[in-house]
Amino acid sequence: MAERRRVAVVSTTRAEFHILEPLLNALEADPRFSLQLIVSGTHLSQRHGLTVEAVRERFPELVEVDAQFDSSDPTALVRSCGLLAAGVADQLRRNYADVLVVLGDRFELLSVAQSAILLGIPIAHLHGGETTAGAIDDLVRNALTQLASLHLVATEDFAQRVFAIGAELGSVYVVGALGVEAALNNRSDSRSDALQATGLADHPYVVVALHPETRGSNTIHDLFESVRGALEHFPDLGVVVTRPNADVGGDYLAESLKRWALDRPRACFVDSLGDDFATVVSHAEAIIGNSSSGVIEAPALRTPTVNIGERQRGRPCASSVLSVAAEVDAVSAAIETALTVPISYNEIPYRGERAAKDTLEALASFQRRG
Repeated sequence: MAERRRVAVVSTTRAEFHILEPLLNALEADPRFSLQLIVSGTHLSQRHGLTVEAVRERFPELVEVDAQFDSSDPTALVRSCGLLAAGVADQLRRNYADVLVVLGDRFELLSVAQSAILLGIPIAHLHGGETTAGAIDDLVRNALTQLASLHLVATEDFAQRVFAIGAELGSVYVVGALGVEAALNNRSDSRSDALQATGLADHPYVVVALHPETRGSNTIHDLFESVRGALEHFPDLGVVVTRPNADVGGDYLAESLKRWALDRPRACFVDSLGDDFATVVSHAEAIIGNSSSGVIEAPALRTPTVNIGERQRGRPCASSVLSVAAEVDAVSAAIETALTVPISYNEIPYRGERAAKDTLEALASFQRRG
């Protein structure tokens, strides 16, 4: 029997882990591969829900790298990225991998990629070729594309962009969106499961998933007030507010959202919905904010999205995604549309029903160069 291909996968956030989960399950079950899961970032942060504990329940042999992602201060984040690079390098050196898998565009992944490059370990990058104009994610994503040897993209259009950046022929595979597969696998048809996860009474509710714009024109105050002010027009709606990412300014936005949720009737603030995220979103009237989950996963769950501001500008959107400016009236009108107008789900750009399987085949066929 051929030697197993050793695949290291790094996860630094709760949202990223749930996207990666179908692939992790598939890698663990496939005798062609040996999985090393490295968990770091906000997974190990108490204020972000200490989600490493939930990950460990599923993957008890994971390896932790504590990089102290407990603050959204820029200088603190730089220090954390340095700790992350050193910690990941130690783990990769101790358990040498044939390939390192990273997903998306989180800034801390540049530190992870640096470790792999210096150790001579090729990188497989998921979700390259995409555009998000209102965040530094674009810069990070394109940098990871340049550093990667294997490109696992969500659509044919993204594949063409990766080629335009300079990817070699034979290195790009269209595998779909793992997040869609994860959402469809984790969704429960029972509304009572969604209500139990949130603690809300049985009445209509929306999910708020709002993050800072790290490159756009809208301030944290603009984004927060557009959501708060718009939802004042819908006092009977329940509201589930999720904690923002550990981006610059994320702590301030989180505190603003938390105080607002505590003061609003029929509202709750959660550090992490974990495995319940897809269920809660699928039973919501809408998801409101600027999270990629509103553009990628929500259409597959048949939930309307009110996409605010610049953060996701550039991504292809389903007709169920209502993109508006960070203004109270615009957001309010979009919420009204989501609540009252029948939404079409005919055109959904992100598909992922077999994303994990196709990703495995790409990893199996990958031939290391050099």
